[in-house]
Amino acid sequence: MPALINKSVRVLSLICLIFSTLTASAEQITFKLSHDEYKPFHWYDQASGKTVGLFVDLTDEVLVNRLGWKVVYSEYSWARAQQEVRTGTEDAYISTPTPERRSYTTSTKTPLLMMDKTIFTYNGHPQLEAMHKIKSLSELKPYALIDYLGNGWTEKNLVKENGLDVEFSGVFGTVLKKLALKRGDILVENPQLVFYNLKLLGLQDKVVKVPVTFDTAPFTFCISKKSPFAEKAELIDDAIKAMISDGTYERIIKKWQ
Repeated sequence: MPALINKSVRVLSLICLIFSTLTASAEQITFKLSHDEYKPFHWYDQASGKTVGLFVDLTDEVLVNRLGWKVVYSEYSWARAQQEVRTGTEDAYISTPTPERRSYTTSTKTPLLMMDKTIFTYNGHPQLEAMHKIKSLSELKPYALIDYLGNGWTEKNLVKENGLDVEFSGVFGTVLKKLALKRGDILVENPQLVFYNLKLLGLQDKVVKVPVTFDTAPFTFCISKKSPFAEKAELIDDAIKAMISDGTYERIIKKWQ
């Protein structure tokens, strides 16, 4: 009888060990992506109860379909979304890998998207013709520049490197409304981002694009150095390249155009 009990205890212990191992494995392949409301790239859709957007489709294709991981999306303000990755509470966010962000994240080499940085102003601006002739960021100095808080490209290129004054707002929609109301002269941003949100706000006829592009910024997975996925950046990069080479990437991009 004692032998039978001992055998039962060993079997039970083995079952517990297997269960705990499987549980640990499941936790290891859960990738936590931190994000803000950034339409059309990622946002929490109240109607469907899901996080949706271009970056979500790309992330699911790379991490879920190709690598077999589970992805959990969490929406915060942009400042907090970055802080959650800095502390390691979340694994990553998708953005431009600025020097400051590189101090606490590891980035994939292949971008999920290259974003043009183009001039936008309000329709009928008295200096519209002069804006068409702008060739450098320093020439933006006479204008009232506006943008959203946490835009790393603007902070680096306009504020730090060129000493330009920029009035920041908490959310992107507010920036577009300010521009439409002529409470700012210029926004330098990605056309896909601007046009999508102008349409949502019904402001398509209030804001115009000036055919002046300063830069093309890469948006990549920025993975917390405190995350176990920091060591898997190369694996993620290979999956992104495969997605691009087999045509899946182009199909996803076209869906959001």
